[in-house]
Amino acid sequence: MKREIITLIIFSISFIIIFQYIYPNYRKLSSLSKTPLDLENKIERLESYIQNINGIFQKKENYQEEIKLMEDSLSKENLIPNFINFIQTEGSNSGILITAIKISPLEESNNKNVKEMSFQINFSASYNSLKNFISKLENSAKIIYFDKISFQRKIETNDLDVSIEGRTFYK
Repeated sequence: MKREIITLIIFSISFIIIFQYIYPNYRKLSSLSKTPLDLENKIERLESYIQNINGIFQKKENYQEEIKLMEDSLSKENLIPNFINFIQTEGSNSGILITAIKISPLEESNNKNVKEMSFQINFSASYNSLKNFISKLENSAKIIYFDKISFQRKIETNDLDVSIEGRTFYK
């Protein structure tokens, strides 16, 4: 019986030593073995993220011309004189006779970074000249919306008296 008690005491002491000293070191060792795998996964995800960002930058480079057009269409400098000059040049090239250009002050639009400018253009033109002028305005790099177009035919010359109300946008 004494032998069994000694065996039980030795077994208990061994068990306590194992749980007191060896098991914590085993847990540390197993967590350390998982750490390189976790780091490798993080590195793979970061490399994938960097490749994705590089792809986005390369796509952006492909659209530089379009981005430049958009920035130019929202120019910041000499807003009103540049717009009037643009209208007069396109009108002259289209064969219309501008009688009046009215421009309202710049107003804040829904987007706080962009300002809105309303305008009204009165002119005389033939049907083909009117069509060419509107087409040139619509296809220009400037962002222009037409809110109202009204016209009336002159009986004596078969030309049209036209009034266009619209909006354009600036930074």
